[in-house]
Amino acid sequence: MAVMAKPKGRRMNTATTTVFQSIMTKALLAVLSILSCSVNAAVPTSRQEHQIALNNIPPQCPLKTHADWQAFLQEHAHHDHWALSCEQDCDQIFYRYVKENIERVLTDCAAEIRSDPAVARCSDHLRQFIPNWLRLNDPDSYGFQDRNREYLLDQEGADKPPGMMSVPPEITLALPERAAVERVAREQGWKYLTHVSAIRGTRTFIFIADANGRFDRWILINYEHDPDRVDTSSEVAFMAVQKQDATGRPLAAFPLRFRNYHVVQETSGYKMSLEEHFAGKCFACHPSGARRLVDIVTAATVAQAVRGEPGFDPSGAVATSPAFARQRLDEFNTILSGYGMPDWQGQVTPEALGPALGAGQGCTACHNNERRGALSIFTSVPHIEHKILDELSMPPQAGLTRLVEKYLMHYGDMSVQDHAALAAGAERHTQVSREFFAARLPTLVSWLLQEACD
Repeated sequence: MAVMAKPKGRRMNTATTTVFQSIMTKALLAVLSILSCSVNAAVPTSRQEHQIALNNIPPQCPLKTHADWQAFLQEHAHHDHWALSCEQDCDQIFYRYVKENIERVLTDCAAEIRSDPAVARCSDHLRQFIPNWLRLNDPDSYGFQDRNREYLLDQEGADKPPGMMSVPPEITLALPERAAVERVAREQGWKYLTHVSAIRGTRTFIFIADANGRFDRWILINYEHDPDRVDTSSEVAFMAVQKQDATGRPLAAFPLRFRNYHVVQETSGYKMSLEEHFAGKCFACHPSGARRLVDIVTAATVAQAVRGEPGFDPSGAVATSPAFARQRLDEFNTILSGYGMPDWQGQVTPEALGPALGAGQGCTACHNNERRGALSIFTSVPHIEHKILDELSMPPQAGLTRLVEKYLMHYGDMSVQDHAALAAGAERHTQVSREFFAARLPTLVSWLLQEACD
């Protein structure tokens, strides 16, 4: 009797196996394709797309509690760098630090500030201060609201009187000799004064009033190393005071506009190059707008009558007298003082620059953003020192600057009483200077921390 074998598992023949493998392969490829699309949709395929994805991530505010905010304010209010004024060579390392560690946090925490009245209140002064500090310490601008390119272009817009921002070519052709510059000014009838500079060296100040009364131009040619010759690449400062709009309508407050040229020597002669990337901070030296000139006649003070004035000599052979130099200096200072506080037209907001400095020294009685611009942490330290210690003109003290002038010009004529009064005045001003500068940073810190977060 035959015994039947135990059945074994079915085996596919070769054709069946081939069909099965084909089906599975297609299915697997389909699944992989779906997964690939899903992954590609979630993960950027290029560096640009990756950056877009990162930019879409909502900013994370690192400050979670009122205590965090108070610590943040305490940490950043006490930086010694706030006490350094920036006239031209700004501290770029600290500038980047402020942008990365203060401005960025305030930006990332904007929603939290809006939603929490206590945080909005306690951070208000810092939030006013930082954007202004960044503008007035920008390493590549005049420090105004507009960048230099926009600022300079706007000065010559269609709504501005034509010719207001131009340097007469006769002045450029006269460079580099000071004598030639003064001769051109005399022949053209442009009043001028060569005088000591509040910055360094000497300057020739040329005043050109528009024939139609639309604007005044002030051109300041610097002699930093040689008192008789302009240096190559030295600066020529230019200031225009607009009095009327382009239609001739008088303006109640005069806009004040600055620009700086550099003297450039070429094979054909000299030219003035308007530098778009100049970083001098005009407002640091001009919180009150137009500045009075140093009110002291020295041996370097030179002026002569110009065409149209009594005493004009076409040859220029008449020597300058101290009396005429004093007359011209007084005339220029009267004009400069008469402009009053300027219309900054939103280029700078003096009220948002921190506390007015010098209350303990009597400065704020005049420097109050009404009679004169308030002295802030941004006001040029060298200029304040010059006014207090060199000129002895601030705070004002009757007759003291005249004693400085007498000391410089007529030392031999000074009496014992003159010497004693000058020495006493210098000592008082030295003390004022110590007190003023000792209080600058603490005054700012107190203002920044005026409101507590808790």
